[in-house]
Amino acid sequence: MKLTELTNYPFINREETSGTRKEIEKLFRDNRVPMDNVLVTLELGSTESLITAVSEGRGIAIISSIAAAKAQAAGLAKILRIKEAKNPRKLYVAKPRKPLVKISEAFWEFCRQFHFKNEAITCPPIEADAFTVFCDL
Repeated sequence: MKLTELTNYPFINREETSGTRKEIEKLFRDNRVPMDNVLVTLELGSTESLITAVSEGRGIAIISSIAAAKAQAAGLAKILRIKEAKNPRKLYVAKPRKPLVKISEAFWEFCRQFHFKNEAITCPPIEADAFTVFCDL
């Protein structure tokens, strides 16, 4: 689905201070699709509330591929990739100053030593055949 096609449907957005919303706005801006063209019908405060609203037929939403895959597996929504959404999101790993349990320490060491391709990890493509829209942020 093309990003411009989203403007044809009621859109459920995250709250104004959300990092996800900032990424969505950047996606629209980078692709020269004015947010004024988007028919925002709801603004909600969590990914779970977006999934619930989408599953109730209140509109479409953009969420991370991980959350979208869980929603699809639970039968709450279907996934359709947005063609223009190609930029991986940067994630950071933080640890407390106090000692970690062994398994957490092992994971921390793995993260420190592993050489990620292009310093980015992306989720595998998700096949979709439906109307509800989620994208990989």
